[in-house]
Amino acid sequence: MGLPELRTATPADFDGPGDAWSPEHLLLTAVESRFLFTLRAVARASKLEFVSLNLESEGTVDRERALRVIEKSEKACLVSASPSTPVRLEPDIVFVDTGAAA
Repeated sequence: MGLPELRTATPADFDGPGDAWSPEHLLLTAVESRFLFTLRAVARASKLEFVSLNLESEGTVDRERALRVIEKSEKACLVSASPSTPVRLEPDIVFVDTGAAA
C-alpha cells in the first residue's frame, strides 16, 4: 500500500512492552481523526471558519471484562468490543473577535 510501517504491541497495562502503538491507541486515534475530518467538512459546508482546534482523547478498558471475553472466545478482542462503548464529546469552544462584522 506504500504506507510506512507501524509498530504495534500489547499495551503495558496488559503486560506488553509499552513502547509501541497498541490497538487501543489506534482506536482512539481513528475516532479522534475521523471526528476532526467530519468537523472540518461540516464547518466548511456551514461557512464556519475556525482558527485552531485542539483535540484530546482518552479511553479506558475494563481489564476484568476483557479477560472474561478473551477466555470465553478465541475470536474476541479488545478492539472489536471497543466501538460498542459510548463516545463522549466535551467541546470547549473559544470565540476570537477578528474585527470583522457579521
